[in-house]
Amino acid sequence: AAIHTHTVPAGAFRGFGVPQAAVAQETLLDELAGALGIDPLDFRIRNALTNGKPTVTGQVFAQGVGIRACFEALVPHWRERREAARAFNASDSGPLRRGVGVAGMWYGCGNTSMSNPSTIRAGLTPDGRLVLHQGAVDIGQGSNTVIAQIFADALGLPVGQVALVGADTDLTPDAGKTSASRQTFVSGAAALRTGAKLRETLLLRLNAGPHARLSLEGTMLRAYEAGLDSTSLDLATLEPDAYGFAFSAQ
Repeated sequence: AAIHTHTVPAGAFRGFGVPQAAVAQETLLDELAGALGIDPLDFRIRNALTNGKPTVTGQVFAQGVGIRACFEALVPHWRERREAARAFNASDSGPLRRGVGVAGMWYGCGNTSMSNPSTIRAGLTPDGRLVLHQGAVDIGQGSNTVIAQIFADALGLPVGQVALVGADTDLTPDAGKTSASRQTFVSGAAALRTGAKLRETLLLRLNAGPHARLSLEGTMLRAYEAGLDSTSLDLATLEPDAYGFAFSAQ
């Protein structure tokens, strides 16, 4: 029995030699915990990096350091699996033995210590299409999916209605390079802001509150609010801008 709980950003280990160093480090952490008589998971919790504490290179993160919370969430599962392994090993199980291990690391996504922008453009066309222009190149890590999901969630329309225009320098704004696990983090944040900005514009035009539910049916854009009549706008009545949008955000 083993706990396999890990989150690895796409491309995080490519060419950096991280797995080899991690194996050595985690082995040493287990040996240190054993020498001190401390549970291996508890040892990691005690020594985990937290917000406001300097890294080994002196950098201090004010927010976003969640490795201790991740370890703490494992505690009940860790204890359950350790007890199950002990019970199995104490039984008449022949030559088989079970062990439980834990390992973890924090990883800085996106080269964010340097200027590292991404730009996302999106809009609604007069013929009722919801178009997302994003230049992130999907090399198998799923950026085409996740960036569209983030945008749709921020806008408040189904991701299935999003028409993706991707990675075309004639059509899409610059989303930066696909490396250093940055696309979900950086371009995803741009998609979030673009979706929120477009939503604000649409709700204002529909005279609807911030919690209204949007729907797009053909060229009809509607907003629904609890206890109120829906408001609607026929996109076909509007003139497109230079990008072909009736409404857009970037």
